Amino acid sequence: MFTEFIQVEIHSLRVVCVISLFLVSNEANDRLQYDRPTLQNLRDFLNTTRIWVMRRDYSRTYLAKDYLCENYQPTLRRPDYYSLRESYRMSGYWYNYTYTAQLAEGRGYEGPVMRVNEGGWSSRTYALIHWEPTEHCGILRFGGSTCTVMVSQDRLNQSNTRCDQWYRTYCGHYTYTIYQANCSHQRY
Repeated sequence: MFTEFIQVEIHSLRVVCVISLFLVSNEANDRLQYDRPTLQNLRDFLNTTRIWVMRRDYSRTYLAKDYLCENYQPTLRRPDYYSLRESYRMSGYWYNYTYTAQLAEGRGYEGPVMRVNEGGWSSRTYALIHWEPTEHCGILRFGGSTCTVMVSQDRLNQSNTRCDQWYRTYCGHYTYTIYQANCSHQRY
């Protein structure tokens, strides 16, 4: 009788554990789904005059020269299709290029994506992994691992504390600072 009681208790404990794991798992999945940026968030992010790259966790160089003051002017061409005019400074000179971008929903728990056609057969896909609407900043991921923090023109030289905190959470502490105080005063 005592062993039957123990077996029933163990069985009950297993059922409770399975139910608990199910609830925790579903809560985590719901949280990921809830926190994931939407395609509308990406549209809102691009609905500005200019977006500046503040920092990223990788170096973008050409002939050992860093890209600084990198920014993009998004122009809506038709629903979810944009023209992106890239400007950056390198070795004291400004360079400009124009790309096309198409927005789409991400897969699974990936945020919405922006496929940027760089001309010919070359393209890159960026996923919006975090969006801070009050700070007008977003964190984009390229290639599954590299991170970039971008901020709308209207939030330059303002505190973006929440975006910075999420950058450290998603991307670590390794940072290349791309935006400098004199960037927005320069001619691009």
